[in-house]
Amino acid sequence: MSNKIATTNEYIEYVFKQIKGVGEIRYKKMFGEFMVYVNDKPVIIVCNNVPFVKKLDCIKDMYKINKVNIK
Repeated sequence: MSNKIATTNEYIEYVFKQIKGVGEIRYKKMFGEFMVYVNDKPVIIVCNNVPFVKKLDCIKDMYKINKVNIK
């Protein structure tokens, strides 16, 4: 049995605050984890309170602003 926990509601709200203003944001809870949609496109999956961001051209400028190095 794993010690990992599912993503908490508090953490998904934190993720929401971080991406506020990038578009229409919504999420869907699936199997204890969350898929975050921006403008109806799946962009972030959050598993065990860790966000995984899909690399998309439409948000690449955000990486530069936030000094994220994604190759």
